[in-house]
Amino acid sequence: MKKLFTLIILTFFTISCDLLENDNEKPQKLTSDILPLEVGNYWNYQYQEFMDDSLIYSWPKQIKVISDTVINYKGEQKLLYKIKEVFELSDYNSTLILYYLLGFENDGVYWYAHSVNVDNKYFFNKHYHIKYPIKVGDNWIHDHDDYHIYFECASITDSIKYQNINYECISVKNGKEVTTYFMKYVVDIGLVEETKSFGWNTKSNFAIYKLTDHYIQL
Repeated sequence: MKKLFTLIILTFFTISCDLLENDNEKPQKLTSDILPLEVGNYWNYQYQEFMDDSLIYSWPKQIKVISDTVINYKGEQKLLYKIKEVFELSDYNSTLILYYLLGFENDGVYWYAHSVNVDNKYFFNKHYHIKYPIKVGDNWIHDHDDYHIYFECASITDSIKYQNINYECISVKNGKEVTTYFMKYVVDIGLVEETKSFGWNTKSNFAIYKLTDHYIQL
């Protein structure tokens, strides 16, 4: 009887250890998974605009993490990442530059501030950049004082092809009107595609950002 009891105890501990190891092996979702922000990471996009199915504009855009910084935000020390976004409007022989600050918290990536064309004079307006971890139906609002932008998670099992590979992606809807954006994020890569329809003829009049290549430090 004592041998049987000892065998039961040993079996229980073996099962418990196996369960503990399996639990430890489950990857935990981190906010940095949805948008890796190590200094030096970059994403190159091609913007294309179509009207009646004809290509009207095609311009490149690069987003790059150029530095990190610690700021005092409302009495708290925050580690933020400075992003430089460069949009080359070749048809107009001009370049648009936007700087902004992003930071991680337990429930997502937050936008803290931005500055247009110059790396100073930042305007602070903290809001979600993207909620993560995320589930279908999760929503948030960008409050810009005189207007608001509504975001909602439409799917966490959507799919998208990038560099001839099919990825599962998160689809986020921007806006409630006919003219809406759909942003598709791939874990460990970031934003892969963003589309926007124009007016009522949404199938032939639209704009799209597509990721062409990127660099993520491992």
